[in-house]
Amino acid sequence: MLDSKVRIDINNHVEKVAESVNKMKHVIEASTQDDPVDFDFISPLERIKQTKKVVDMSLEAEEEEKEIFKQRNDFLKILKAFITDKEFEFQNGHLTVYKNGSVPISKLSSGGKSN
Repeated sequence: MLDSKVRIDINNHVEKVAESVNKMKHVIEASTQDDPVDFDFISPLERIKQTKKVVDMSLEAEEEEKEIFKQRNDFLKILKAFITDKEFEFQNGHLTVYKNGSVPISKLSSGGKSN
């Protein structure tokens, strides 16, 4: 998952790239063949490779995070499949059971743990 600041930075960069492309089109259209064209505003375009690398790293991190939590999520799905009248989630590393409020698994009676 992309951090909100990273997402904002990427969106700002994409906007700057679009602005640079539009400026380039305008400068090229406005110039004559003999005029030198000055592109002093293309730095966002030069950083596009860097942006791609950041996006790729973010996507890799997201996939790694999914893999890290896969076993936990599979376990919760199995619990929910067998015990349909309760909801389960991990809070601060502890399994919590929901049925009319939350109860840490350690607080359940033996009957509540088996139902």
